[in-house]
Amino acid sequence: MSDAVTIRPEQAGDERKIHALNAACFPSAAEAELVDRLRSAGRLTLSYVAEVQGEIVGHVAFSPVTAEGASGGVGLAPVAVVDRFRRQGIAARLIEAGLAACREAGFT
Repeated sequence: MSDAVTIRPEQAGDERKIHALNAACFPSAAEAELVDRLRSAGRLTLSYVAEVQGEIVGHVAFSPVTAEGASGGVGLAPVAVVDRFRRQGIAARLIEAGLAACREAGFT
């Protein structure tokens, strides 16, 4: 890839672009709406984007989960990258950055 990819936390003003990206990357708008609902409910624990030349080309989200009665964990979903930037390691970089931030924040 010739263009530099920047991975960063979601910022105010990214919401519409993230919604559009998720809606374009999945068969329905369900994933985009899930992210919007999690954000509105204050349950979007972590949200990172990938940018190329100022364009958001990827997104990953983490939200709280409980498994077998244990709390304090987060689940990854969704992760999306626009078609023309797929198979270039962007999803892996988003996930790695998100997992590192989750560990730093003390999530199990």
